[in-house]
Amino acid sequence: MAINNPQLTTPNDQTRVKVIRPDLSKVQEALKAKKPALKAVDDSGKAALMALLKVEAEARNSQTEAELIFLAANEMRKLTRSRQVFVLRQKSRRSLSVEGISSLDSVDKNSPLVRWVEKMATQLKKQTDLSAQREFTLPAYCEQSDEETASYPFKEFAWIPFKLKDDTVFGGVLLAREIPWGNSDLVIANRLAATFAHAWAAISGNQRLRSKGQTRKMLVGAAMACIAFIMMIPVPIAALAPAEIVPANPFVVTAPIDGVIDKVLVKANTMVVKGQPLLKFVDVSLRNRREISDREAVVARAQLKRLSQAAFVDPEAKRELRTAMSELELKLAESKFASELLAKTIVKAQIKGLVVFKDKNEWVGRPVSTGERIMEIANPNKIQIKIELAIDDAIVVAKGARVKVYLDSDPLHPVIAKVIRAAHEARKTASDVLAYEIIAELETKLAHPPRLGVRGTAQVFGEQAPMFFYLFRRPLSALRQNLGL
Repeated sequence: MAINNPQLTTPNDQTRVKVIRPDLSKVQEALKAKKPALKAVDDSGKAALMALLKVEAEARNSQTEAELIFLAANEMRKLTRSRQVFVLRQKSRRSLSVEGISSLDSVDKNSPLVRWVEKMATQLKKQTDLSAQREFTLPAYCEQSDEETASYPFKEFAWIPFKLKDDTVFGGVLLAREIPWGNSDLVIANRLAATFAHAWAAISGNQRLRSKGQTRKMLVGAAMACIAFIMMIPVPIAALAPAEIVPANPFVVTAPIDGVIDKVLVKANTMVVKGQPLLKFVDVSLRNRREISDREAVVARAQLKRLSQAAFVDPEAKRELRTAMSELELKLAESKFASELLAKTIVKAQIKGLVVFKDKNEWVGRPVSTGERIMEIANPNKIQIKIELAIDDAIVVAKGARVKVYLDSDPLHPVIAKVIRAAHEARKTASDVLAYEIIAELETKLAHPPRLGVRGTAQVFGEQAPMFFYLFRRPLSALRQNLGL
């Protein structure tokens, strides 16, 4: 008991008690000094965790790929302490495309920076495995000649892949900054990459992301194979040419004599009967010529009668009798010829049908020669199709080839015909174009055949050839004609 009393203790006892008794005031001060520091550390870690959870929640709530790409580019830059982030997606088996850049709302695919980054990612894919994280320093995976390689300010890069559950890589991010990458930043980057890959798969679907780069080349190859197959399919060579409905085997009305047409007695495109007058020539000279011939014949007949009576007593008259008879026959022949010419001044229809010519005013007062074509008389129910195929579109057209005619008066109902004759020599048409004339007839008889003179466009089908030749026939022909290839 004496020992516990401080007043009874010896100096040695006091010293011992001080050694084992702690200084509570100093301990409390030390704890107070350390407590704020511990609290600061706890608050910082909590804030980082909350930021990470917030980004993951926003990624899962993204509705579109564009929204997710924008979130990945900008949030990864903040949480990984990057200076610039590029979000890439696999474009094909050998290349990647930049889909998003931090601090930018859109990507210009033609900008030098984007093309430089895509080229860098392509080289990275060729030389390494994109399924693993990779850090590198410029100018790795870049060409020394590129201007961006020397001018780009952030030299330290890190590749973080986007993977599906089966480890298929469909894209990734390139992180850039000035200082080398630390393990803590890369851990966060991989965590965010997994989050964004999961969200991307939820939006687009695993199959679409998996096949985005893998099947593009297959699709291109399949498309090329299909195109090559289509190009080899045999098709009939076809050409377009102007066409006109013309009469079949018309009766051609020609000028019977040399003269000037005085009147056209019928209207164009009207029906006429056999023997109906069509036109009349100027007959003044022919009528006078016949009158003179008739009078000369009367004189010759009187001379013959006089010599016949005198021949009984006058030997000289008897000798001239045969000459007078020949003279009478000549005058009678001249009178008959003049009468025939005069009769031909009125041209009559030889058959019943539709008279076809342009305009009668074009013929009135016009001099014509014997045999000159004036008009036609045709049966309106017997028609043909005349086609003028220009030499630039010339194809081999055999007899019986199919023709499809689109008439201007009824373009929605084509007329089907077949070739019965094709000219081997090109001639100039009314439009001053060298063309081959093709005549076709209707395959089936129509209840209401097209009107004579109707024009349209004919599609003429020739021999079969590969689709390639059908499509490139004219370019190939131009090359052969101009370059001799």
